[in-house]
Amino acid sequence: MSKITSIRDYVEQISDDFQSTFTVVDDWTLANMMGFPGDFDQVTKIIQKYVPNAKVEFTKTNQLGKNKAYDIYVVKVTP
Repeated sequence: MSKITSIRDYVEQISDDFQSTFTVVDDWTLANMMGFPGDFDQVTKIIQKYVPNAKVEFTKTNQLGKNKAYDIYVVKVTP
């Protein structure tokens, strides 16, 4: 098995699996609208399907307001 060099290589599959289009920020960072119950666990499991044992961190951007859970989140993946 070849070494995974970037999460960007899987952005289409991750988007299809989550049924929402992710944007590539850099080689190991994506962004997407999320925040509904279960979204973070689901995205983590999807990413770990392509990058086993990856650490996945979510950062809320507050673009829709601090009091709303649903927002654009930056998703940082550490292989």
